[in-house]
Amino acid sequence: MKRQLETAIDESTITLENDVYRLNILTYGATLQEFSIQDDGWKNIVLSYDTVEAYMQDTYYLGATIGRVAGRIDQSTFDLDGVTYHVPANEGVHHLHGGEGLHRRVWTVEQRTSDRVTLHYVSPDGENGYPGALDVRATFELVDHGVTITYEATSDQDTVCDLTNHTYFNLSGGERDILNHELTLSADTFAELRDDLIPTGRLLEVDQTAFDFRSGRVLADGLESTHPQNELVNGYDHPFVFAGRREARLYERASQRELTISTTAPAIVLYSGNQMNETTSLREGTSRRYYGVCLEPQHLPDAVHHETFPSIRLKAGNTYRWQTTYRVETGVSR
Repeated sequence: MKRQLETAIDESTITLENDVYRLNILTYGATLQEFSIQDDGWKNIVLSYDTVEAYMQDTYYLGATIGRVAGRIDQSTFDLDGVTYHVPANEGVHHLHGGEGLHRRVWTVEQRTSDRVTLHYVSPDGENGYPGALDVRATFELVDHGVTITYEATSDQDTVCDLTNHTYFNLSGGERDILNHELTLSADTFAELRDDLIPTGRLLEVDQTAFDFRSGRVLADGLESTHPQNELVNGYDHPFVFAGRREARLYERASQRELTISTTAPAIVLYSGNQMNETTSLREGTSRRYYGVCLEPQHLPDAVHHETFPSIRLKAGNTYRWQTTYRVETGVSR
């Protein structure tokens, strides 16, 4: 595959491009601004803003690197080795997506090649209430079979860490909403949520529910479902535990585009854009409910309060690593 040199739009935006994919990455928030594919011209399959300033005002976490801990933390507190830590409450009494976290920081460019960029940020000890200085790297890379994002982090103290990327996909390029997107997901269980969207600690079976994506299901099924968990969020905003292969496939019949996501994370959060509204202008058009879908590989949210969930503890000197590869095929007929 022929490689082309990346170009910088300005000091805050880096473009990586080859014959198949084009990425725009912002140093603000280590954000994926554009994910375009070659399909009779360039087609951007993620929701985006035109300017860095718009991302600075964003409340949707559009394309951002999320951390230090993705998802919600109940009551904005957690215990570690007998010490109680208080993190900012930014969703009622709860802590969401690291507070004013990694998505609100300007990262530095550590390394660039024709098909890869690594961004770097050091979150100081105590930032947003978290213990330890966390040294984080985000690498975006064009590979022969797709696009890979890798997060790596180390801390000088024992801490907690769970990162994800919060890109909103729309395989139509913004021409339609995502309700007729079909998702296939290898998951036998999903995390039950309380009314305030904090996990109860119970994992529910997907069998015979609108949460069963094992053989493929359109996202509209979540709106039509009478399952209490679907009605709670008007769709999906739930973590699924991978069973076997850690992979998800998203397909839109009208555009004949299919996205495959492969990850090292043990779970994935499906968010169907239920809280998006029509007050925000996007590059693709006016924002609205169900205009984009997030597939966020991570650990289970609120893991700090559930011993049965995989731990997100990061020991001093150890390396946290998260890697996800995105592959898009065009002209897929079913």
